[in-house]
Amino acid sequence: MPPRFPGQYPPFGPMPPGAPRQSFGGKVVLLGLQAVVLMIAAFVVWGMVDSREYNNNSVAGRIASEWGGPVSVNGPIVSLGDSITVELEPQAFTAEASVSSETLHRSIYEAEVFRAHVKIDSKYRGDSLASIPGDATVTIMVNTANISNLTPLKISGRTVDWDIEASSLTATVPAAELAGADIKAEFDIRGSGSIEFRPL
Repeated sequence: MPPRFPGQYPPFGPMPPGAPRQSFGGKVVLLGLQAVVLMIAAFVVWGMVDSREYNNNSVAGRIASEWGGPVSVNGPIVSLGDSITVELEPQAFTAEASVSSETLHRSIYEAEVFRAHVKIDSKYRGDSLASIPGDATVTIMVNTANISNLTPLKISGRTVDWDIEASSLTATVPAAELAGADIKAEFDIRGSGSIEFRPL
């Protein structure tokens, strides 16, 4: 057995005389300090992640809104009269949107947007329009700032140019021409988030 050198003690056994002792309370305090340090570090990381997520959402929202926000298309709405307006509900209504998505980038941020090719087809009962004198107004409520490739309104093959306003497309035609006719509208539009259609 090799000789034991001074100051060398077995790994398990009584502590040598004069060795420093750490009380149980001191160990608890040390563990508490370590926990506090870890919590502070965790809060710092959480704050950085939360700030990054907020900035990403904020910039992505600005990119999307500059391109075009959620799209809502209401109509075609056929209305009769000047002083008292009567809106007619279509007998048949179909709307189709061919959507292609795009990713826009700004620095390290990005936003998902879309382009949509919109086709709308509606028909109104002949007995509700055939006997009405005067004109009717066909209106589509939509944000026209984001519209492109707008085609004229088609009424059973005949075309009528749109009057373009900030939030609508309107066309004035003889009411009798709409009786039982197929009313078609077609255009492209930019947007983000969602696209929805309503006949009225």
